[in-house]
Amino acid sequence: MQNELSQFELLYKQYYRALHYFCKQFVNNDDDAQEIVNDAFMAVWKRKDMLDLDLSLKPYLYKAVKNKSLNFLQKRKLEIQDVEEVENLPHKEDITPFELLYTKETERKVMEIIDALPIRCKQVFVLSRKEGLSYKEISDILDISPKTVENQISIAIKKIKEGLEKSHKRIDGNQGAISFGLLIILALEKIY
Repeated sequence: MQNELSQFELLYKQYYRALHYFCKQFVNNDDDAQEIVNDAFMAVWKRKDMLDLDLSLKPYLYKAVKNKSLNFLQKRKLEIQDVEEVENLPHKEDITPFELLYTKETERKVMEIIDALPIRCKQVFVLSRKEGLSYKEISDILDISPKTVENQISIAIKKIKEGLEKSHKRIDGNQGAISFGLLIILALEKIY
């Protein structure tokens, strides 16, 4: 364990400055760059048993920092869009208890559907949407083809969509309520 920590410290010292500079080219902020680079190192540390640290570490770190930077920028863009959209929405006091309950129930249902996915499908979906890994990176980590990754993502999205459609039909008895659920799916495709 001590040897692993020493190795990690050495890698951190070796790559941190260059990765920080690389990240800052995307996010234009020292604090954000520092957090993103540290997150990338933590991701490597968590996957150290799956990676060949001698062969693939440098490109992996740069790819992780790039992906995390792009995800950060996408999230910030979505937050800005959300603020603009919220300004056009009814004020919080105008939201009915039913709408609030409906939103919470939809979020709960999405998480329930994701948890019920087959193991491989769930792994692929979480690595893609939550960890922000590319299809190629996922295929390397799980030792499957990029096409299999693509198929598993499609299956997950289809199951989420079907589960929400069934859930909303039970609540409303028609297709009118599906639009909100589909918005959540679109958001999941980009930021989960």
